[in-house]
Amino acid sequence: MLNDRFSKRDVLVALAATVIIIVLAMPMSKRHRRINLERDCVLNLSEIEEGFLAFSYDHNSRFPANVPRSEGGSAEFTNADNTFRHFMAAIPWMNTPDHLNTNKPLSLFICPVDIRKPSTGSKFSNSNLSYFVSLDAFPRDNGAILFGDRNLTNLDGLTDGIINQRHDSRLHWGQGMHSRHLRKPFGLLNLVKTFDVYATDRQLQSICTYSPIEVNRLSLPK
Repeated sequence: MLNDRFSKRDVLVALAATVIIIVLAMPMSKRHRRINLERDCVLNLSEIEEGFLAFSYDHNSRFPANVPRSEGGSAEFTNADNTFRHFMAAIPWMNTPDHLNTNKPLSLFICPVDIRKPSTGSKFSNSNLSYFVSLDAFPRDNGAILFGDRNLTNLDGLTDGIINQRHDSRLHWGQGMHSRHLRKPFGLLNLVKTFDVYATDRQLQSICTYSPIEVNRLSLPK
C-alpha cells in the first residue's frame, strides 16, 4: 500500500521524471566519454612526437625514417607494409621502452576511438597501429605533417600505401576513426614542433598548401 503522503499519481510522476532524466543523461554521458577518448588520442600523438624528437637528438636531427637500420633507424622500410617499423625504432626514446620486448600492450599506438587493438611489443605490426607517419619530415620542418589518423586518403589513389603529399594535394579523410559518427569528416594530425590539430578536409588542404616540404611521403598502415 502506498504511504498516505504519496498518491499513486505522485509515484508515477516521480518515476516518469526519473526516466526522463536518465534518457537525457545518456547522450551527455556518451559525449563526455567521446571527449575523453579524443583527449587520450591527442595525448598519444604528443607522447609519440616527444619520443621522435628525443630520437632525433641522438641521431643528428633526423627522425627514424631518415636513419639507416645500422644506426638504429628505419630508412630501408619505404613501403607501407612496414609503417610500424618507423614507430618501433623510436620506442626506446618513449615513456614505455620496456614494452618493446615484453608482453605489455603497446596502447600508445592505438587511438582509443579506433576499432583496432594494441599488440604486445613482440607482435607489433601495421594492424596494431592507428597512425600514418611521414618518411620525409625533419625536426627543422616546423608545421610539416609528421603523424596522423590512418584513414587519410586522396583523390588520386595510393601507391603501395604511400601518399605523396604536395602543396596542391587533394587529401581528405575517409570513414572511420574520428569521422565515424559525423557528417563532416575530420581527423587528427601532428605537425612538427607545432601542435596536434583536429582538421576538417578544408583545413587539411590549407595545411598542405603551407607545408615547408614540397613532397612529403606519408606511409599508411594498411
